[in-house]
Amino acid sequence: FDPRSGWATPLELGPRAGHAFVYGLGCDSLGRAIVAWSQRDTYRTWDSFMMVSHYAPDSGWSAPQSIDPDPTYDSAGAMVVEPDGSAIVVWWQRSNIVASHYRPADGWQPPIVLRDTSTPTIPEPEPNPLHAASDGHGNVTVVYMLDEAVEAIRYSTSGGWSTHERIGDCPPYNRYLSIDFDADGNGVVVWVNDNMN
Repeated sequence: FDPRSGWATPLELGPRAGHAFVYGLGCDSLGRAIVAWSQRDTYRTWDSFMMVSHYAPDSGWSAPQSIDPDPTYDSAGAMVVEPDGSAIVVWWQRSNIVASHYRPADGWQPPIVLRDTSTPTIPEPEPNPLHAASDGHGNVTVVYMLDEAVEAIRYSTSGGWSTHERIGDCPPYNRYLSIDFDADGNGVVVWVNDNMN
């Protein structure tokens, strides 16, 4: 969108091989943008790749790039883009929560596991809600629902990723969750706690 000329013609960023699910879009202070999505190989498989495409004002959108080398079942995800152009993508990869960090000087880092839930006591999750937000200074918090709990994992520029922390309860199969921060780093998480039983 250009305020002077309005909306441009839509542009296809990825192939039509299988279903695609957009997980996030963000812009930095220079007008550069990143979009992240899960792309299945075909319509007949659950295996998918986490894909990204970068936009630069002088060159447009880049070719799609996979940041996840192993095709698997990817479900709900989120992305945060910082003013300096760095970004974090977080998503459910089967029963794990994984994250990949992007820095303009280094590119995308290999995904790392933030939360391993593949234990006998915790069922493999369905596409549960997962959201992420930044305080504007590179510190990111991820919130998600798992096993009737709301949990949080934090990334700080000084210490990296924290362990998970339970911050509240929720009924099973809830699908509504969100988080945001103000300029001073104060955060708010909201979710629906509606148990029909």
